[in-house]
Amino acid sequence: MLTRYALLIVNPIAGHYSKRRLHKFVHYLQQLNWHVFVEPTHFKGHGAQLAQNYINSGTQLDLIIIGGGDGTISEIAQILLGQTIPLALFPIGSANVFARELNIDFNDRRNAIMISHYCQKEIWPAIVSSDQSKTIFIQMLGMGPDGWVVHNVSTKIKKIFGRAAYVLSTFLMILRYKFPEFSIFIDGHSYKINAAIISKGCFYGGNFQITAASKQSSKNCDAILFRCNNFYKFGLAFLKLLFCKKNTDHLEIITAKEIIVPASDNIFMQIDGDVFSAKEIKISISPHPLRLLVPKNNSNNF
Repeated sequence: MLTRYALLIVNPIAGHYSKRRLHKFVHYLQQLNWHVFVEPTHFKGHGAQLAQNYINSGTQLDLIIIGGGDGTISEIAQILLGQTIPLALFPIGSANVFARELNIDFNDRRNAIMISHYCQKEIWPAIVSSDQSKTIFIQMLGMGPDGWVVHNVSTKIKKIFGRAAYVLSTFLMILRYKFPEFSIFIDGHSYKINAAIISKGCFYGGNFQITAASKQSSKNCDAILFRCNNFYKFGLAFLKLLFCKKNTDHLEIITAKEIIVPASDNIFMQIDGDVFSAKEIKISISPHPLRLLVPKNNSNNF
C-alpha cells in the first residue's frame, strides 16, 4: 500500500491533550500507512509558523492534521486557505465545536480510519480585519457577554474542567457584566445592540444549535444580534434562539456578507474560543476556500 505523508501539529496545552492519547493516535495512523511528522506548538502563532515552514520547505505532504481546539484550528487554517493540501482534525480541545459541526468521530481509532477513507469538502471561513492584524474564524466571533466569559477563563482552568470552565465563568458574568450598547453595520445597515454572535457554523459551546443550518459552505454568515441591557433579557433571548431560532424584540438573525464594528476596542470579543481585541473590525468572507476532510456520512448541511 502506498505510504502517505501527514504533518500533525498538536497543541500540548489543549483541554484534552495527553502524551498517551497522542502516541496512540499516531500509531493508528501508522497502521494505515501514514508517515506522520509530529510537531508540538510552544506559543501562540507557532502552529501557523510550523505549517508555513513545512509548506515552504517542499516537504511531501498529503495532509495537515490539527490537534487542538477551535482556536488552534483557526490559527493554522489561515495558512491553508487556497492551498491544495487538505486539513483534518484530531479534536483534543475543551469544546471542539468545529469538530462537532463536521461530525468528526471522537474515537481516535475511528477518526484515523475516517482520515484514511476521507471525503474532501470546501468551506469558506470568515476574515476579521483590523488596523493591527488580519485573522480568520471557522466557527464564530462573539461580542459582548460570551467575549467576557472567554476573557475570564484561564488556560489552567480550561485544562482542569474542560467545557465546565465556561459555565463557571458564565456565573461570574451574570454578576458582573453590564451589557453596554454599541453600533454594528451589516451590509450597509446600522444597528444598535448589546451583544452579537457572528457565526459560520450552527453549533455553539458544544452541541447547542443556534442557527437553522451551517453556513460553512456558503459565502456569507449569520449575524445574531441581541438588544438586551441586562442578563435577564439576554437569557430569555438566548433561550428563544436555542429553541425557536426566530426574530423577537430582543433578538434578530440576519444573513450577512460584510460586517463592520467601528468602535470595538471597548467590547469584549472572542474568536473560536480565544480572546480577541481590536479598535475597529471588518468581517468578510475569505475569497479562498479551506479544504478539509469530513466523514462520508456527514449529515450536517454543507
